[in-house]
Formats: sequence, structure tokens, C-alpha cells
Amino acid sequence: MERNAASSPWLWMLGAAGLIAIAYAGYRFRRRLGARHVEAESCFPLNVRAAHAIMEQRKSLTAAFLPTSAVTGPERQKALAAAFGGEDVVELLRQLASHWESVIETKRQTKFDDGNPHHVGLLRRLWDVAFVPARPFERESDRWTELGFQGRDPGTDLRAGGIFCLEQFVLFAERDPVMLRDMMQYNREVLQSGEPHWFLTAVVSIQLSTLLALQKTFMLFEGHLRLLCRRDAAMLERVVKANERANHYAGGSGGAAAAVPERSGLVLTEVTVGELHYLLFQHFFTQWRAKKPHIMEYNTWVVPSVYKTFFSKEWSS
Repeated sequence: MERNAASSPWLWMLGAAGLIAIAYAGYRFRRRLGARHVEAESCFPLNVRAAHAIMEQRKSLTAAFLPTSAVTGPERQKALAAAFGGEDVVELLRQLASHWESVIETKRQTKFDDGNPHHVGLLRRLWDVAFVPARPFERESDRWTELGFQGRDPGTDLRAGGIFCLEQFVLFAERDPVMLRDMMQYNREVLQSGEPHWFLTAVVSIQLSTLLALQKTFMLFEGHLRLLCRRDAAMLERVVKANERANHYAGGSGGAAAAVPERSGLVLTEVTVGELHYLLFQHFFTQWRAKKPHIMEYNTWVVPSVYKTFFSKEWSS
């Protein structure tokens, strides 16, 4: 009895040590799992990872980008490849996140510079698309207010979104000059009628592209991501043509890379973001014309009527 009594503390200590070892092993396992979890999560721009609740459910990255009816195993991979143009979605999102940090965010923080021929060239491109028949370019002019800038100098409206927002507005204008002029004509007619249903075209574009660049407010769903991950020939051609125009308007001769300053040439991610910006701006214009809100209601109207309806599973599908 004395021997058993004496040995019981040791048995207790051994048992406690065993429990500690098991708990520590569990901790290490969870930490390793969490490390992989964080590593996988880091491939997403900010709220993209929240949009699919991937990490909450501990599902594989690829499964979240397929319909719930998709089968598992090799068939899932085939469906994934078909949905995203034969590319691996995880790798595409890593590239997307890398470009977001190294290119888009850098440009968003880049102020308009009159000494940079690429920056001035963007204004020239916008001027030539917006004002038909063509008129001599004016760096400062009352005509910029017709395009929806707040004053004679369009550079003053670019403080929040930098050169990225100007590039996005130019991409929109060159992609669909008819819609741009429709917006200008709509606002011109509303102002002439004295109705309060006009909006500032350029300012709205800048706000929308800033929203997309920051990605802190609304979720991106599968349809948005599929668009951002497009890597087809049409998108590549748009990059080439956009950079050729940038080179031409910046005064270069030769290849686009020869004259466009560093970080001024577009990359594919910026063009796909431009597609998303185009669709969001189009959605805004459709909603605005249909509902005709008062201009003073803009800030409270745009969130429920535009953002929440665009950044939704319904629109994405």
C-alpha cells in the first residue's frame, strides 16, 4: 500500500505529461494547418477570400469556385479548367493578388504629374474620345466639366484614386465611346431641364474604380472572379492596343515599351479590372436612369441601389 501510495504522484505526473504532450501535438498540428490556411488565404485580394467563406469551412480552394452540383475528383478539375479557360484558378488568383499589390495599388497612390507624358497622354486620349468632332486639346478648360470633372483642371479630382482611376476611365471611354457620350448627353439634357437628376460622370467613374482597387467594402463572387481571371486572346489584344495608344499619345515612336514610362504600361489584370469597372459603371447608369434619384441623394442611394445589387450572387450568376 505504501509503495502504491508513493508511486501515485509519479503516475499522476506521467499522466499529466502525456496529456500535455498530446495537447502540444494537437497545437502543432493546428498551427501547421493554420499556416497552410493563411498561406492559401494570402493568394486572395482582401475581400475575395471573405466572399466565398473558404477558410471558415476548411474547404479546398478550387471547390469554392465550382457549382455545388459539381462532382468530385478528376471531373472537378475538368470543370474547373473549363470554367476558367483551362487555367488553375489558384495560380490565377495568386497572379491577381500580386498585380493588385505591385501594380494597381502603386498606381492608385501615384499622383497625376504634368511632367509625365503618359499622364498627360491619358487626358489627351479622353479628350479625343469625349469631344467629337475633334477639337484642339486643352489641359485646363471648362469643357472638362462637361465630362463630369468638378473644375477646369481634371487632375484635381484624381487625389483619392491616382493615375489608376484615370487609366480606368480612359479604358471605359475607349471601350464604349457611345455610352460615354450617352452619359454626357443625358446630364446635359437634365441640367437644361432644371431637374436634379444629373451626375458627374468622371467623378462617378473615379469613385467606382477606387472602390474596386481598395476592395474593402463589397464581396466578389464567382462571376466577378471569372471575369478578373480572363486570359483569352481578346483580353491580350486589348492590353497591346491600350499600350500602343499610350505610346502614341505619350509622343513615342516604336514599341509601346520604348516610350511608356515604368509602371505606366498596362498589365492584363488592369484590363480585366477595367472590364469589371465597365460593367459596374454600366449598371450604375442603368439604375440611375430608371430610378432618377436626386443628386443630393447620391451618397445614400448608390450603396443599396448599385453596389449591393452588383456585388451579389444574383448578378454574378
